[in-house]
This record gives sequence, C-alpha cells and structure tokens, in this order.
Amino acid sequence: MKTSNSIAKITCILAIFCISTKIHSKEILDKKARSLAQMSFDDILKNYLFVADFTQQEAERNISDEIFWRYPFKIDRSLFDLDVDKNSIDKLVVATPGEGFDFHHINKGRVSFLEGNYEEAKNTWLAGRARFKTKFPFHRRNDFYIGLAFLRLGQEKWEANKRDWQNPDVISLYTNAATFLSGAFIRKANNEDPHLEPLTPTVLYNLAVIYYRQSRFAAAFGAATQGLDFLRKTGRSNYRSMFHRFIAEAYIENNSYLEAFQTMDTAIRQDPDPKTAADFFARSGDIYFQLNNYELADESYAIANRLDQDVNRLRPDRFFRHGEVLFWLKRFGEAESAFYYGINGSLRKESISPPKVSELAYANLRIADIHLAKKDFEKSKISYFNVSQEFRNQEAREFATVRTACLELPEYKGNNVAHARKILEPYVEKESVNPLAELAWSCFVASIASKERTPAMLERVRAFAESHPE
Repeated sequence: MKTSNSIAKITCILAIFCISTKIHSKEILDKKARSLAQMSFDDILKNYLFVADFTQQEAERNISDEIFWRYPFKIDRSLFDLDVDKNSIDKLVVATPGEGFDFHHINKGRVSFLEGNYEEAKNTWLAGRARFKTKFPFHRRNDFYIGLAFLRLGQEKWEANKRDWQNPDVISLYTNAATFLSGAFIRKANNEDPHLEPLTPTVLYNLAVIYYRQSRFAAAFGAATQGLDFLRKTGRSNYRSMFHRFIAEAYIENNSYLEAFQTMDTAIRQDPDPKTAADFFARSGDIYFQLNNYELADESYAIANRLDQDVNRLRPDRFFRHGEVLFWLKRFGEAESAFYYGINGSLRKESISPPKVSELAYANLRIADIHLAKKDFEKSKISYFNVSQEFRNQEAREFATVRTACLELPEYKGNNVAHARKILEPYVEKESVNPLAELAWSCFVASIASKERTPAMLERVRAFAESHPE
C-alpha cells in the first residue's frame, strides 16, 4: 500500500494536528508488514495513525465498462444508553440525617421513592424545594433526588412506549430529569456534598445520554467536558472513553472532523480497549465513507472488524459498508467476501445491530454487480434473479429486474431481445430520470442496436436524449 511516491505526498498528519492532502495511513497493511490478522491489539495501537484528509471525493469511480452507482448503505447515528437500573438508583437515595421540616420533606420523599411511588416522591421534593429553596443545607441533594424521580418516571414511560425516545411524554420527563440533574451537578457543583461527589461521573454520563438522544449536541458536549474535567481533578477514569465519544460525536455533527479525530485518537491511546477502539475505528471509517475516501475507509473498517473478532462481536452493517468500499476500489473478491460475511453473520448470536431488510437487499444486489463486473454473466443473472424474487418490496428489486433484462441482450450472451425490451418498457416510459431509468435506457438503446432500427424506435431515443442532454 505504501510507496515512496505516496509517502512523498504527505504534508502533515493528525499526530501533529495538521490537515493533509492526499495521503495514506501508516504501514499497517503494507505488503512488507505482517498481515492485519496476525497483529495483536498492542501492535495495532503502536502502528496505526489517523489521517486528516477530509477532502470530498467522487462517489463513483471508473471500475468497469458497466454502469454502477453507489448504494445507500446508511450510517446510523451512534447510540448511547442510560446506565441506570432500579436497584442502582434506589441505592443512590440515602437518608439525610437532621431535624426540621426541611429534613422531613427530603426523607419522606425518600420513603415514597423506595416504595416505587416516584410521582409522590417527586411532588414531595418539589414542595420542599419551593418552600425552603437554598436555605436547606442539602438543597443540592434535593435537586438530585428530583432529577432521579423524573428519570425513573421517564424510564417507565419509555418502556411502556416500546423504548421510543421520540415519544412526547418521554421527551418531557427526560428533559425535566436533565434540568434537575444538571442543576445539581453543574450549576451547583461547588456546593460540596460528600454523598454526591462520587456519583458525578455516572450522573454526567447519563445527562450526556439524555442530551444526545434529544439531539442537543452542544449540551451533551458540555456534560461530557464537565465529566472529563472532574476525572482529571480526581484522578479517576470511569466513563472516560464514553465522554470522549460524546465529544467526538458532537464534533462530527458539526462537521469538525479534525477535532473529532483528535478526540478519538486520545481516547484510543488513553484507555486501550479492543471493543472501544473498534467503535472509534469504525466511526473514522464512517467519516471517510461519507467523504468517498475509499482508501482510508478501507483501512479503518478493516481494523474495526479485526478488533471486533477479539471481543467476539460482529457488526453486519460495518461489513456492508466495507464491502461497498472494496467494490469501488475494484477489489471485487474481497468485496464479495465482506458482503457474504455480513449477510451470513446477521444470523449469528454474536451479531449486534441486525441489518435492515433494505440493507440485506442492497448487499445481495452488490454481490450480483460484482459477478457482472467480473464478466461472469451466468452467475450475475442468477444473483439478480434471486434478488428480484427474495426482496419483492425493496427498491433493490427494481435494479435487479432491469439488470436481468439487460442480461438478455446479445452483448451479455443473451438471446431474448424481445423479452428484455418488454421488461424495460415500463421503465423507459417514465419521465423521471434517475440511475434506474438511465440503466433501463442504456439497455433499451442496446436492444435497438442489436435488432431493427425502426424510425419509431430511433425517434423515442432521440426525444429522450434531447429532453435529458446530460
């Protein structure tokens, strides 16, 4: 992969936080180096180097004399889950020793909370907050407890609504939880409470989760930054890699890729862990994938998939995107293997994030494309036919149907031009122009060239060409 010419193109790399032009990452996959499969996790950490090349490139490349398009293998937004359960939350609500109505309110609310009466507990604590305000010595703790009550109510509503984060009631309850939790651990952080200090990383993590799930990325960034600051001051490390992930995702949402890569690099090196590193490498691959930088995306996905093997984890969606990358790099054999691995892996128990039916359809369609690009017309014909039969309600089926018709033409060693034209007719009659129509028209024109060139047929082609000159 590395040559003296490619090395000469290097202007600067992420290690010194500069932006580079066309370059390749370190010689992790060099022919002279050990193969990635033989490298240990420590070897990978010693040799990898992120590349700050964020130039948008063309999505399609000239890899065959056939017509191909980039398929919509979607990159889903990273998801974070709350790190709380009923038992752990109950342990957080401790008794507050003292005398007076203010202490009575906070402890009475605690009794209700431990009994599962979260609404009653919340109302009791809110009443105490309204009455005693900051005169109560433990007003910060009271705000924390109110936040926990809203959090538990939100969790119950979330479970009741099929874990839908976009449900209006769920959003409202979690928003209220975030308001009081942020009040207790951000705005009132300087009011010392020996019970709350050890809980700071956990609360700030969950606060960042709520913000991120509600697309409040700046707020998630702030909570994560506050969390890292606390860890630095106290010498702790819990949730550190997750805080880095929130910050990296916030940068990605803002298209600040350089800062995102700096954050990911710091996280990988600061807390070496195969599972976490795999997620960061895959995320870097996603960025390169969106920029159509297939060379760099290939390296990132290869490392991510390799590290996933170490933790017995399989992500079919990553293999699909890696397969798409390899396809546009004209490495058809490797691309086919990646797609098959993702398809077959989706049925295995270690598979996480099962692919959508549409993704499976496009993965199978791309395998058929690979056979076509390799001029294996018989295999491609069978593969396209299988896609058209197995994924009848998917967009990929339309491409497979048109391809099947095209393969009936003599240039593909077919012998049924009339049947091909019959299949293509509905697609060429549509006025809209898209990749599918373009493919249908190219084959339709070829069918005319291979048979009679009647004036009527030639007029149809001329009219299409004039109305769509590009």
